[in-house]
Amino acid sequence: PEGVRLHPDSVSFVEKMLEIINQESVLFVGEGALLYQDKIVKDFTGISCFPPIGLQSPLASSVAQLGLTRLINKDAASAEDIVPVYLHTLSPK
Repeated sequence: PEGVRLHPDSVSFVEKMLEIINQESVLFVGEGALLYQDKIVKDFTGISCFPPIGLQSPLASSVAQLGLTRLINKDAASAEDIVPVYLHTLSPK
């Protein structure tokens, strides 16, 4: 099944990100999810999901597998349409 994007790609503090989440179930992945797992579990008891440790940080091979699936399903983007997204970190004020 496809995931649902809750918010556009952005950089924000964890408190701000957690304010926008209002779903029945949310899958948290990546280094930030590991770093703030205790807070996430506390704030989202019963709706927060975390994959097994080996699947916490998506690998390039996982992205390639998703791309292959889209290619097979004739749902792949053309190379001309692919644009990188650069996000910058925030500095606490």
